[in-house]
Amino acid sequence: MKSLIAFFQKITGKKKAYCCNDCLCNLYMVLDGEASPEQQEKFMKHIDTCSHCFECYKVDRSVKELIKYKIQNMEVPSSLIESIKNKIGPGKC
Repeated sequence: MKSLIAFFQKITGKKKAYCCNDCLCNLYMVLDGEASPEQQEKFMKHIDTCSHCFECYKVDRSVKELIKYKIQNMEVPSSLIESIKNKIGPGKC
């Protein structure tokens, strides 16, 4: 990816404002709601024009939603809870 960015800079004489590497670095911050408004805006503008990054976003968003759904609907056995409490130690949970 860095060589592609360097090539772009060489032929255009300017730096690309926001590239796929930036987008993918910010992907999880956006999905987790931790990105700043400026980061979110740049991210959304980029995925509007880049099908590769948009597909990455869709897949990761879907996986996150599926995991969230599965965890919310999962009943934890009381024996597991007690086992974890015993390993942590008394008075710490």
